[in-house]
Amino acid sequence: MVDLNTAAQWAMDAEGNVLDVNSGWVRLTGLSREKTRNLGWLEAVHPEDVQATMKALLEALHTGKDVDIEYRVKSADRGWRWMRSRGSPRAGSAGKIIRWYGSTEDIDELKHPKRRFTRFRSSPTCRTMIFSVAPLKNGCLRTC
Repeated sequence: MVDLNTAAQWAMDAEGNVLDVNSGWVRLTGLSREKTRNLGWLEAVHPEDVQATMKALLEALHTGKDVDIEYRVKSADRGWRWMRSRGSPRAGSAGKIIRWYGSTEDIDELKHPKRRFTRFRSSPTCRTMIFSVAPLKNGCLRTC
């Protein structure tokens, strides 16, 4: 699997068994490539999300429509994180689906905008933006 993208990339067979993942998935979950194969990746999925995740995956496999699933994954170092997996089928010369290719991206900060805002507010980027737009007057922003 190519490791040119920071997102976790994956490949499945026509039955939904994971054939390979890139190092993004390994770094994210701590699961080895070998442990992730077939349905081993479900070990990283939050127990409350397994049923809905499998239902959506099986529907995509049955219909041939793109996969687009959101679920939580146990991160190797940051607890549970929201992920979005998207993938598309690839057909062989006879028109039958032979592989699925996709990626899984971390959308946790999109699911928790308040946390994202708090982190941004305390960042050097935010302070630079505020002070370049609103100069200080008597040590305060213009609203003082």
